[in-house]
Amino acid sequence: MSRRHHDLTPRALRDRWTALGLYPGKDVFTAFTEQARRAPDRTAVADEDGNTTYATLLTRSLNLAGTLRKAGVRQGDVVAVNLPNGWRACAADLAVAALGAVVLPYPVGRKRRETLSLLRRSGARAAIVTRRVGGTDYAALVDELRPELPALEAVFVHDGAPPGTLPLDEALTGGAPPGELPEVDPGGPARIMASSGSEAEPKLVLYSHDALVGGQTPYLTELGDDGAGNPPRFLFCVPLSSPFGSFGTPCTLAAMGATLVTVDRFDPAATVAAVRAHRPSHVFLSPAILERLLTADGADRETFAPVRAIVCGGAHVHAETIRRCEETFGVVFVHSYGSADGICCHTALDDDFATKTDTAGRPDPRVVEVRVADEADEALPAGAPGEIHARGPMSPLCYLGAPELDGRYRTADGWVRTGDLGFLDADGRLHITGRKKDVINRGGYKISVAELEEALHQHPDVRSAAVLGAPDERLGERVLACVVLRDAAGGLDLAGLCRHLRDRAGLDSGKLPERLAVLPEFPLTPAGKVDKRALRSLVLP
Repeated sequence: MSRRHHDLTPRALRDRWTALGLYPGKDVFTAFTEQARRAPDRTAVADEDGNTTYATLLTRSLNLAGTLRKAGVRQGDVVAVNLPNGWRACAADLAVAALGAVVLPYPVGRKRRETLSLLRRSGARAAIVTRRVGGTDYAALVDELRPELPALEAVFVHDGAPPGTLPLDEALTGGAPPGELPEVDPGGPARIMASSGSEAEPKLVLYSHDALVGGQTPYLTELGDDGAGNPPRFLFCVPLSSPFGSFGTPCTLAAMGATLVTVDRFDPAATVAAVRAHRPSHVFLSPAILERLLTADGADRETFAPVRAIVCGGAHVHAETIRRCEETFGVVFVHSYGSADGICCHTALDDDFATKTDTAGRPDPRVVEVRVADEADEALPAGAPGEIHARGPMSPLCYLGAPELDGRYRTADGWVRTGDLGFLDADGRLHITGRKKDVINRGGYKISVAELEEALHQHPDVRSAAVLGAPDERLGERVLACVVLRDAAGGLDLAGLCRHLRDRAGLDSGKLPERLAVLPEFPLTPAGKVDKRALRSLVLP
């Protein structure tokens, strides 16, 4: 790993953040061990298996670490983890950290092509996977790839290990601890976040222990406690293996000593049940998941009474969704913005409605500072639109083994070019206006996908909306609006939709959709976002 990574943030900045106390100088496993010694009987993870205490999770993590070491995993090696949410995923995170190895979590549901890409390019020494994903024998899929993965030496499988693989649960509960652990540099590599973004293959973004335990944690601490002075209880409806889910093990557990509540995979009924059983103080989800939760049986103010805030990120959140969330659940809505490339911020608990609907809040310099820049990477004044750049204690080290991505997305002085467009207003609030590449080119007329999707969500019959560019021989692209209706038995035609967009939402005629597709539900990615590639294959065969 040492020859494949470097830190693109200037050393002087890292030293300054250390001097300011923003980096605690602890690796993920050391920080977690201190929490376990401080409160061994506190619940670390509450999931479908029940409650797992800090002491139990520490023991199981060390057991797995010992078995990983016997299987050949050494400091600096990469261990890929493909497990559903729950205590096993957290134990795998911690076991890898204990050995000074680097964890590569990725959400359950990845297919053959992306699995091969992730394991091959990361050079994973071991993989920890669940046996079955839906109707797919995922353990067999990974095993079939081994001839193409020369670095892969061991595969651990949860829920039935086939021949040639190792049983994960045996390692967690019956393995022997590894003995003396290596000294781990907090500034060294800890976690690879996989982000598909606009690239042909997932980007592998490498983060240090400092960036996770120190840089990301203020994002969570600003959300407050459980409302009664106790550590918060965070329910994650997004995969812990996603960039949004990276606030789980390193931050919620290791840095804060709080409780992590999880659902295996998002299901509205299971989420309502988890809220009732475990009484979380905060719920983390994506807009697509929130839309489904809003229509779930039992998802009401009485059920959500213990919840202080719903934290929603991963895609743009529409004003109507925010209003319905606060009215239905009686909670504070927190609008979160971030990406695996190295930025995260959110609105505050006491922000007004306009701030939550129109902005991503004020960036916290303890996490990242933000500037908006022109094409020459020069900072622009307040109100001027441009590309959003970020740099701060959470900044990643680099893109793993991809110098071309380093050059494309990082500046010489360490700023991350996010590829998102926006502006900072006079009060320092960040407004997101779209993606640099998220436009439809209709005969030279550029149409913002984000603007049109926001307008579609204002239609009273529309529950969810997504916009695609449909190929056209004459114009290059035409606008295709895809919608899910609030009432599945209802009707919506293109002419009526366009009248609403023109007369009520005020869109120019050139931005109106020329095709309409009504679907019962949108396909989602394993991370809970609308899967536009899958959607495109459904509506544009």
